[in-house]
Amino acid sequence: MPVVVDLLGDFFPELKVKKDFVMEVIKNEEAEFNKTLDKGVKYFSKTADDLIKKGVKVVPGASAFFLSSSLGFPLDLCQSMAEVRGLEVDEAGYKACMKEEKQKNKDALNKKKGGVAKDMTMQAAQTAALQAQSVAATAAGDKYLHGPAHETAAVVKAIYIGRGVQEGGAGFVDEASAADGAVGLVLDATSFYAQAGGQINDTGVLALANGAELQVVACEAYGGYVVHIGNLLKGAARVGDDLACKVDYARRTLVTVNHSMTHVLNLCLRTVLCGGAIPEGTDVCNQKGSLVDDEKLRFDFSFGRALKTEELVAVEAQAQAAIANGLEADCLTVPLADASKIKSIRMVFGERYVERTLLLLLLYYYARCCCWLLAAMPASPTTPAPVLLMLRIALTSN
Repeated sequence: MPVVVDLLGDFFPELKVKKDFVMEVIKNEEAEFNKTLDKGVKYFSKTADDLIKKGVKVVPGASAFFLSSSLGFPLDLCQSMAEVRGLEVDEAGYKACMKEEKQKNKDALNKKKGGVAKDMTMQAAQTAALQAQSVAATAAGDKYLHGPAHETAAVVKAIYIGRGVQEGGAGFVDEASAADGAVGLVLDATSFYAQAGGQINDTGVLALANGAELQVVACEAYGGYVVHIGNLLKGAARVGDDLACKVDYARRTLVTVNHSMTHVLNLCLRTVLCGGAIPEGTDVCNQKGSLVDDEKLRFDFSFGRALKTEELVAVEAQAQAAIANGLEADCLTVPLADASKIKSIRMVFGERYVERTLLLLLLYYYARCCCWLLAAMPASPTTPAPVLLMLRIALTSN
C-alpha cells in the first residue's frame, strides 16, 4: 500500500488522506479471506476422508456446489483438490444443484413481483414504442399524497402484456382481459409509488369506469413511464379507459415507517461507529443501499470491519429509543439549493435530485447532542419533489 500511495497519491489524493484506513480494510479483508479459505479446505478434507473410508471415488455434486456457493471455491479448484486425493467430482450433480438454485432465485423473484411469472420488464424497444405513439411520461406527483381522499383520476394510455409474448412486437395491445394473465397499464397520471430508492412499490386497485378492476401487485418505472402490473379481476381494459387509482394506504403506512427507520438507523450507525452524530470530514460509514417493504427494512452500509457486539447493542439501543420517543412529522417544500445549504445534508453519491424538494421533518430526541441529518431519495423525470428525511437531534435536559 505505501508503494501505491507513493506512485498514485498525486493523482488520487484520497489515497494519502485515507492510507491508514485503506490498509486496515485490506488487512481485515485478507484475514476474512483466509478464514473462508481455511473453512473450505477443512470442509473438503473431511468430505474426502469420509468418502475414501467408504470406498467412494466421487465427490457429490451437492458438496462441490456448497464449496462453490458458500465458501467461494470454484468448480475447477474443487476438481483439482479431488484429483490430488484420487477422487473425481460429480459435475453433472453440481450443474443440477446450480440449476435448482437458479430456479429458487427465479421463484423468489416472481414472489417478490407478486407472483407474476411473465417478463413484465421494459427495455429501450418498449419505451421507444410508447414515444412513437406520442404517449407522454406518467405524471407521478400524486404519489406523495396520502389517504383515500387523494385517489387520482387517470386514463389508460397503453396496455403491456410482457416481453416476448408478441412475435415481432413490443408487447403492447389495445385491449386486455383476465385471459391475458398479468398485464401492465401505463397511465397518464398515478398516485402509485413505483419501486425506487430501495422502497417497495405500492399495491392496490385500478378501478376502471367500465367496471373492470386491475389488482396491482407491482409498479415499476421505465424512462418516466409508470407501469401498473397485475391481473384483471373482472372485465376488460382498453386504451383510453378512465379509471381511479386506489392505493392500499394501510400497507403504504407500514412501508413509510420502515423507510423512515432506515434513516434513523443510518444516524445511529454513524453516531456509534464514527464517534459522533454527524462527524465532519468522514465517510468511513456510508449508506450503500436499502430494502424497505411493509414487513421489514434492510440497510446496507460500508465499514472497514464487522461490528463488535457492544457496537451492535449501542446501535440497537439508540434505534429503539427513537421508536419509543415517537417522532413528530411535518412536511414542507423548499428549493433544492436551500436544502443543500444545510451543512449536514446527506445525499447518495451519484443520484440526481430535482429543483423543488419535499422535506419530511422528524423531531428526534437524543441525549446531549444537537444536529440535523438529511437523506434524499433520487428524482424521477416526472416527479417534481423527491422526499428528503430530516432528523432533528435536540438537546435534552440533564
